[in-house]
Amino acid sequence: MNKLLSGDLRGLELPRDLSILRRDAEEAVATGQPLDALYEALAGEHPIALGELVYGPKALRGDMAVLASLKVLETLENNLQPKALYPRLVSLGQNTATTVLDAAIARHPNASWVTTLSKKLNIVPGLQQLTDQVDSAGFAESCIEHAHRGHTEALLSLAAQGHPEPSSALLLAGDSKSSIEAASLALRARPDADVIAWLSAAGGPHIDSFLCQLLPHLQSRKAVETLHQKSGPFPKTHALLRAILPAVR
Repeated sequence: MNKLLSGDLRGLELPRDLSILRRDAEEAVATGQPLDALYEALAGEHPIALGELVYGPKALRGDMAVLASLKVLETLENNLQPKALYPRLVSLGQNTATTVLDAAIARHPNASWVTTLSKKLNIVPGLQQLTDQVDSAGFAESCIEHAHRGHTEALLSLAAQGHPEPSSALLLAGDSKSSIEAASLALRARPDADVIAWLSAAGGPHIDSFLCQLLPHLQSRKAVETLHQKSGPFPKTHALLRAILPAVR
């Protein structure tokens, strides 16, 4: 392997040898050789030259180059504002837009420009991260983090698959309206979803009146029956469910 590509920068004098550096990096992209070692070495010794390769006017294009740049984001962000860096990276890859956006969300979860970039790419912020966490022990905690980041659309999407955790997370984040919507979506997809347990965990023992707001959204007898069986600690909710149960088909 070319010594530059292996991260060996001995003998390289910049900016004099920038054309040589660019030539070798372009050849690496063309032949499918990794750029990771080169980028990491440049990040430590020549961050300006790294910027020329990653986001400059003649930046390297292609998925491999973009993915390598994501490993040196700390250095890149020190030399170019993130709100300019990430859209530039998106423009340079063919299949890496979602990966770049995920990195932006992870590093700048509350930045308005991340939301703007998400809308431009027609990607729901947080959805991929939450989907990846569904079967993990940290899913509920991840839902809470994304609720506080305002990723309501992603949480509602997961709720519509029958997951009750988003309703709890949204309630903890102070979005009671979306919490009710998430709970109703979860019950529509999976009538036995234990939304009462999750909502009571978030809202505490004085959640009876809040649970009553969910009842007009119930669409199946199975959901009403399940909630009725589990609503004993909440007398107002329990009584209303008992009252509507005979009328639900």
